[in-house]
Amino acid sequence: MLRHALLCLGLLWSLTACLSFQTERPTYPGKPFGYTDLKGIKTHYREVPSASSTSNGNVLFIHGYAGGLVSWTMTQPVLAEHYRTISFDLKGFGLTDKVDGDYSIDALSDQAADLMDQLGVDKAAVVAHSFGCAVALNLARRHPEKVTKLVLADAYVYAEQLNGFLRWAQVPWIGETLFSLFYNEQIETRFLWSYFDPERHVVARHFDALHDFQELPGIRAAALAVLRGMSLDTLSPSYPKIVQPTLLVWGREDRVSPPQVGERLLADLPNARLVVLPRSGHNVMLEQAGAFNALVAEFLAR
Repeated sequence: MLRHALLCLGLLWSLTACLSFQTERPTYPGKPFGYTDLKGIKTHYREVPSASSTSNGNVLFIHGYAGGLVSWTMTQPVLAEHYRTISFDLKGFGLTDKVDGDYSIDALSDQAADLMDQLGVDKAAVVAHSFGCAVALNLARRHPEKVTKLVLADAYVYAEQLNGFLRWAQVPWIGETLFSLFYNEQIETRFLWSYFDPERHVVARHFDALHDFQELPGIRAAALAVLRGMSLDTLSPSYPKIVQPTLLVWGREDRVSPPQVGERLLADLPNARLVVLPRSGHNVMLEQAGAFNALVAEFLAR
């Protein structure tokens, strides 16, 4: 019995040891758009100036959990016709650093605020997806002067939305084991689960772009740290105090964050409207890009 227990402990230790943060900057796949240093964090971002001679303002994009700025490849160029647009990889994801440190939702929101300051953006409309919506709402809570409007797509913003795998992963040791063994498999399963039509070409391109980053040094440790820093149960009571005009856009067939979550968020936010688009899962900005972009452009132009 003791021998088996020691073997199990040894296995757990070895799996935990696999979850190490980035210690040096690796050679990243693909061609990065640009980097800036935010309090020691090398942050990957994409800035597209307004194509119009007179910009209508600024738009900041925030991607979801395990995502990246590539999530906005079908939206950012469209809005850049009239706005200065900025997307970036949150700390721990994409081509941004994955070093040991603070991965709380406050830290991620402050990363967005620091990027705005670094680029000379005093205020912006914020367009966010999934868990990025929680980051955006927290940004509006902590830095209300920086956020003019909010567009929240398929928001993942309540603790009750965490599935069993993610809840167990928040437990010490268990999370290290689960992420060591199954993190990459969860990525593929989550992507298939996230779309109404996973066979579409745009979906395949999006998956390929993100899949390239899943073996980068530090990715699993950082993803687990972000999960443990979500604190959605302490953030959600503040939603009724967030007064910025808000557009909620949902995929009708979203199985990750069903439209009922949108109805709950609509009731919690004092100045919001909800639009549900058919034939779309959790990534509505990709599966219904035309309709999504039109809604966002109309909302921002008001």
